[in-house]
Formats: sequence, structure tokens, C-alpha cells
Amino acid sequence: MSKRALSSLSLPSTRTALRAAAIVVSALPGLTQDKALDIRECEIFDGLVERWEGAVEDMGVPGCSIAVVMDGQLYACGAFGIRNPAGDPVDADTMFYIASCTKTFTAGALARLAEQGRVDLDSKVQKYLPRFKLADEQASASITVRDLLCHRPGINSFPIVFLDAYTGQITEDRFYHWLSQTEPLGQVTYTNVHFTLAGRVLEAITGEHWKDALGEQLFVPAGMLRTTAYASRMYSDKNVAFPMEKDGDGRFVACSTRKSDQTMHAAGGTGTTARDGARWLLVQLRDGEIDGTKVFSPRTARAMRTYESKSTPRGATPSLDGFGLGWMLGTYRGRPFVTHGGGYVGTAAHLSFLPEEGLGVVVLANGSPSGSLFGDLVSMDIYDRLLGEDGAEDMLPAFIDRIARVEPNERQPDDLVASNQLTLEPADYAGLYSNEHWGDLTLSLGDGNLTATIGQLSLAMQASGQDRFVGRTSAGGEYAGTFILEKGRVARVVLAGDGEPLEFGRVE
Repeated sequence: MSKRALSSLSLPSTRTALRAAAIVVSALPGLTQDKALDIRECEIFDGLVERWEGAVEDMGVPGCSIAVVMDGQLYACGAFGIRNPAGDPVDADTMFYIASCTKTFTAGALARLAEQGRVDLDSKVQKYLPRFKLADEQASASITVRDLLCHRPGINSFPIVFLDAYTGQITEDRFYHWLSQTEPLGQVTYTNVHFTLAGRVLEAITGEHWKDALGEQLFVPAGMLRTTAYASRMYSDKNVAFPMEKDGDGRFVACSTRKSDQTMHAAGGTGTTARDGARWLLVQLRDGEIDGTKVFSPRTARAMRTYESKSTPRGATPSLDGFGLGWMLGTYRGRPFVTHGGGYVGTAAHLSFLPEEGLGVVVLANGSPSGSLFGDLVSMDIYDRLLGEDGAEDMLPAFIDRIARVEPNERQPDDLVASNQLTLEPADYAGLYSNEHWGDLTLSLGDGNLTATIGQLSLAMQASGQDRFVGRTSAGGEYAGTFILEKGRVARVVLAGDGEPLEFGRVE
């Protein structure tokens, strides 16, 4: 059938033609070979592929992978750009870190366990986690597992997120110490802490680490064979996208900050592919079943995308105004819309679907913030084309302008030593500093400069006064630091960031 003939078909018959013409696209050996059109060969997307190719260049996206589901099947996959500084190309089976999209998996695993009778989502969290205690004792005794999965309580803690997602120095004692200092907001608020708690509930129920429980409860039954909660497995894979950013010469280089097994957590700790991401959407759209395997029941699938909590509406198209179990809910041009995004240094992910239309889109990218905006652009383009929405505002110029206005994340010079604002000799500052609740900070002297690391988080240090500095991370964090001297020696290092100061005492 010619392009002209295919493009003249009505939408339902176009879908039929696409289904009949499906071809195998870049399936890896040993994997379930989901059939799909190459998105470049889909006449229904004529003009969009060229638009996306230009957008990748204009928006500074290193690489991306796209999957489209329609009428209960994976219809099309496509990829653009590169997955590493060597210039290797992205494809539909390239693994990307997907950050907060992990929340949908954690919620899905608990929902499946509830269906099996192994957990009651309406039971109190303390039933499964006896150590669960907030600053508000009444709230501690009333919050349920379901509350966590829809962000109802508003439990947030900078120290927990800092230790979990950035330094990797979280321990159970530190987690529950900081939790006990936390006053819940008492209103629906999106936070990571709800899901790091949910991950602990998952471990209490299964007796397994949450990373393994996700595999057993979801990834294996859903046939998501290239999805993992282990960063070590993801980044040792031959076909993985490394988080990237541009250097001073405009070349893409690997980000210095990258996830490890220690910084993966149940609120943001999985890697997947566009093809596997499409399978997860199909599980939702097919009411819990895929390839003849019942991952969970239709009732559970529908419950995950049913409002559990409402929040202040955000955005216009789409507009989001609440949460189901793990998923963000709202409308897209008046239609029910289910989605989740994820972002971290040098990476972005977009998962969404329109349940009443049977449509879904996955966009994974290895750049930020360009990757998030690119995911929004591609998903809107696909939905509008398939829904026949003409005349919608073109968001591409605004997205390009927004990226251009973002200040470049230039590395600050490590000139703490050269500043001559250190009271003692530089070597006197080097050493190990520790805090029972914050972990360890190490100051190292090398190449004439002092550098700091807190667990797996590195800080570039620049002088800001006598024995004072600014510590900056590649993740965009900034901390005002002070060396506290006592009796002619450095006794403590204090960092002032978001919330309570971080104070580390010298370990002799």
C-alpha cells in the first residue's frame, strides 16, 4: 500500500493497516521479540520523524528511544542520537535510567501482593514497619500503605532523600532517625519518602530486597527482561545509555554523577528500555494481562489508574490533578490521562497512556533538562496525530527557548587552595570527617586542590571567605561550607544546604 493510500485511510483502518504491516525491530538474542513498526516507516507519523530529528539537535538531546502502543499492541519503536561519548547509536532495546517512573513499579508490586492476600493496602504502615514513627505520633498510627502509594500524607525529608538518592549512605537507623524528626504536611504532596517507605513494606512482606522483589513480582511475569533495579547490571550492559552533558567545547561527555546500586531506591531506582516500558503500559491497558500471562487482575489494573487522592491542578495540556496507585492522573485534551515522569542528572523518562483510547507512549532520553521537554514534545505530537487533534499550539519553539535560558552548568574552579584563604596548610584539612546521622565526608588533597566527597557525592569547592567555601555538585546542589578550627586544628566541617546544617566531626 502506498504512503498516499495509507494516509487517506480513516484512523481505525489506519490502525488495522499498521497492525497487519508490523515488522520485527532490533530484538536482542534471547528476548521476547515484540513486533513493531520502525517509527520511521509509519506513514501516520509522516513529518513528525523529521521534526523530532531536528528537535534532538536544537534541544541538545544526546539520544532517545521511543515506543508507541495502540489497540493493545506495541505498534512502533524508534530511536535517535547516541547513547555514549563514543557515538554508539540508541535503539529500542537500549537501557536508560528512568528515575521516578520506578514508583509505578513499586506500587504495582504491592498491588499484586495485595491481590494475593499477602498485604492489605488499607492496613496501617506500622503493621508492617514497627519502626515507622513520625514527629506526629497520631499520624504515625493512622497512615496506611495505600496512603503512601497516592502521596496522601505529605511526608518529606531532605536528609532521607539526600542519603538515599545522592550519597548512598542511607542505613535503616539513619532512615528511621530522620523519619522520626519529620512532621507530615497532612496534605497530598508528591515526595520520594512515601515510596522509600513503600519499598520497605515490600521487603517486609516478601523477605527480599526491594530490587529483587520488583523483578519477581513484575519484571519476570510481565516479560520485561531488560528491566532491572540494579545500576551495576544496567551500566555493565553492552547496550546502555550513559547520562551525558555538554562540555565547554559543546561535545557530549558522560556526567560525573551517575547512579550506583547504593543510590538506587524504591522511589527512583530502575533502568529499562522503550520496548520494556511499552510492555508495562500494555499491562495497564490490557487490564493486567500480557502474552497470555496474568500479571494482575483487571480490578487491580483499573485500581492503579483510579483516583485515590486529589491535588491542586498543574499544567494545561496535559493537566494533572491527583494520583492513583503510583501513577499521576489528569486529562489530556479532555480525555483521562495516566502518566509518570522521571529525571536525574543527564537522564529523563516519560511514560503515559490514554486508557479510553488504548494509546500509550514511552520516551527515554539521556540528557536533562532537554530530555524531559523532548519527552513532552514527542508524546504530545503522537497523541495529537493519532487523535486527529489539529490546530494545537506548537510547543517546540517554547521548549527550545526554555532550554536556551537555562544557565549552563559550568564547573566551578577548584581554587580553594589557590585562594590563600585557608588558615592552615592545605594538608591539615585533608582527612575523614563523620556524623552518626549524615555519614562520612572525606577531604582529599590532590593536584594542588582540596576536594570533598560525601559517600558517592562529590563537591567541587570554591573559596567564599576565610576558611569558608561553596561546595557544588554536578546534580545542581550547592552548599555553603565552613571549616571550624579548634586549638590549631580543623575540628569540624559544616555544610548549610536545604534544611538542617550538615555537621561532620574530624575522625582522628
